[in-house]
Formats: sequence, C-alpha cells, structure tokens
Amino acid sequence: MKRKLWNPEKKENIMLTGGIWYQAGRTFQYNDNLDSDQVVELMRKAFTGNKGSKRKILIGGSQLIGMFNRLDYTRIVTSHDTVSKWGIDFTEVRSKFGTLYLLLSEIFDECGMAECGMVIDPEYLQKYSHVPFSTESLNLKSSGLRNTDALVLTEASCLVLRYPNAHMRIVQR
Repeated sequence: MKRKLWNPEKKENIMLTGGIWYQAGRTFQYNDNLDSDQVVELMRKAFTGNKGSKRKILIGGSQLIGMFNRLDYTRIVTSHDTVSKWGIDFTEVRSKFGTLYLLLSEIFDECGMAECGMVIDPEYLQKYSHVPFSTESLNLKSSGLRNTDALVLTEASCLVLRYPNAHMRIVQR
C-alpha cells in the first residue's frame, strides 16, 4: 500500500511505494495445471493491447516455474536454452506474440505465493535512488573486534512500474 509515514525520531518522512505487485495493471489467471494452451493465452495477454516491448521478463515462484519446465513445447511456443541478459541467466520462451525470459524467484515462495508470478516489461521499470550506492570500509582490526576488515554497502532505492498495462500479475484460480 502506497504510504507516507512520519518518523518522529529522525524527524523525516518515510515514503513507501506499495511494491510493484500492486502496480501492475493486468492479471492473468490460470487453471490448476498450466498447459500449452494457457501459456499461449498468457503470452497473448502479456504482449498485446498494451504497446509494450516484445521481450519481457517472467519472474515466478517455484511451483509456476516448475509447471513451465514440465510443458511439452511445440512449433507455436518454443523453449530455448539459457540466455544471459543484464548479467542474469534466463530460460527463453518464444511465441508469435513475443519472447519471455523466465526466472525463478524464491521471494514468491517465501511470501506463500509459489504458484504466482509477474511479467515485467524492463523498458517500463524505473529505479529511484533515494540514498545513492556507497561503500564504507570498517577497520575491525584496530577496534579489536575481529582480525579482518569489513566493507559496508549502502543504498536506499525503490522500483516503480511505469505504464502499468505493460506489466501483468500471474495467479492461480
């Protein structure tokens, strides 16, 4: 839920985006077992009627990604080996509508949503940095805490979906 909170200790506002799950403008519901006909329909809905890109990312929980792995692909929907984009290894699924890059995210499992996923159009994914990425070296040897040095990485940022209809939630009925 999008909110603005006041922190009385720091005397500053805390801004919450509500998460990108709720920012997506479309939802696709599939039956208990995802089959090739439902994948074609999912891809049709993800790539048509929204003026989005022809290459999108599908991030899903273990149950959803497992269903994709069990599918028998045909000439209409094909699965290819791993493709590396943006330093991440994806499984590529192609159809006449567009290309999906599949990626397992255990975050869905941890939230009790292993059967869910999300199609994201990377062209319309915006990152806002509130505290820029920085590093700080800690000398733990001189303080007597440990016989090593440490590096602290800090960044405060959020993701926002521009053009909500280019993105889609995937949920099981």
